[in-house]
Amino acid sequence: MKSDFNSWKWRIFWGVSLTYGAFYFCRFNISVALPEIGRDFNYSKTVLGGIGSAFFILYALGQFVNGQLGDRISPRLLILTGLIVSSLSNIAFGLSSAVLAFVILWGINGYFQSMGWGPSTKILASWFALGERGKVSGFMALFYQVGNVLSWILAGYLIQKMGWRWSFFIPAIILLLFGIYFFNRVKNTPQEAGFSPMYDTKIKSIFKQSIGNPEILRTALSYFFLSITSYGFLFWLPDHLFSAGNASISIVASQSGILPFAGAISAVFTGWMSDKLFSSKRVPPSIIMLLLSLPLALLFPNISSIQVKLVVLFFLGFFIYGPHMLMVGAMAMDYGTEKAASSSAGFIDSLGYVGATVGGIGIGWLADNYSWRLVFIFCTACILISCFCLLPMWRHLPELK
Repeated sequence: MKSDFNSWKWRIFWGVSLTYGAFYFCRFNISVALPEIGRDFNYSKTVLGGIGSAFFILYALGQFVNGQLGDRISPRLLILTGLIVSSLSNIAFGLSSAVLAFVILWGINGYFQSMGWGPSTKILASWFALGERGKVSGFMALFYQVGNVLSWILAGYLIQKMGWRWSFFIPAIILLLFGIYFFNRVKNTPQEAGFSPMYDTKIKSIFKQSIGNPEILRTALSYFFLSITSYGFLFWLPDHLFSAGNASISIVASQSGILPFAGAISAVFTGWMSDKLFSSKRVPPSIIMLLLSLPLALLFPNISSIQVKLVVLFFLGFFIYGPHMLMVGAMAMDYGTEKAASSSAGFIDSLGYVGATVGGIGIGWLADNYSWRLVFIFCTACILISCFCLLPMWRHLPELK
């Protein structure tokens, strides 16, 4: 019976992780398309940042709402709904030619993309124990970072060969196919597969265990400041590299993929490290890695050699995206418990995407009116504030409320 359960839980892991990684094909494809959209319609970086911020605002709202729903109704149903509507909104975006349509459709995409993370976290928290969650969160992050890399590479290729509109059509089809895979692969809880529940956790209320939980609040605040930088980099990096050199958009897309690729490696390493070397404490490795990223963020815009720039970019991604994963993944599961994992993850990620909104339009405004050097100084300050938010939790282990 135990071997059957182990087989099932890893089946669930693969189904959830691969599907969530597929969401990224219809999320960050826009980052590679931005330069071509701006050129076609003569949009400023501020306007392009506004399109991205529409996604971030609606995603933040959706994370809050859908995170709560994921603890109250079927997370599997929410994920399937998000997959379908996100696919359709990408197709509609690719058919559009007006800035208002771009803003509305990318905002709709943001809301339905938000049905992925919280419910996915809920499902994994129901199947995996505390001592496994760092590793599980790390490997799940590996898949969504790889999804990000593949999204950029695919979008760059499609734009080069077929035009920017196809960078929305083809990913939409891929996402729909993953919806079929997910539907046939995943169960919400062990009970639905005929097993006993992993835990019988007693909590007073989902709200108190998530939004009313001081550890979740501190994590969410830290994640807000970190996300200004982490999502700001993901959104603007292809444009920054494109404007700084003479490479084609497909080459720039491949170069930009180093950032999430490093994040994927870091997520696996950091998740394992937090379980094995820090006894499931997530805060100490997060703070250490973020402090190591500070000089790299300051140095990055001053590097002229593209080879050196890409090396620094790798280590920057490594030190930032491991802690990023722990906050919204393992820490949401640990402090929220399986009963409130979706609400906790949704709340943390909702504040993260408020930060991403600042990174979207804010970085675009700074780049338009000042310089990329000031952009990276601003991002470095945000990372430092993120560390300070986590400091009171240095010795904390999860504790039921």
